[in-house]
Amino acid sequence: MASYRGFSFQPLYGQLPAGNAIVFLKGGQSLAGVDMPVTGASAAVIRNPRDPFSTLLVIMGRDDAELRVAAAS
Repeated sequence: MASYRGFSFQPLYGQLPAGNAIVFLKGGQSLAGVDMPVTGASAAVIRNPRDPFSTLLVIMGRDDAELRVAAAS
């Protein structure tokens, strides 16, 4: 985003915000409402369970290296 447009966000750990969000999920971790198996570096768009009018971009990997690969894709 261009800085002149203005933006802000509050990072959250272990919980989902209302609205659209990006979620990073590593193997062995879980997040209430996001029931997705982490089988490798991947990304998915799902409905936000806290807000039916919003979506989540879920970036997944079994370890830090796969998480970086998924985020860079």
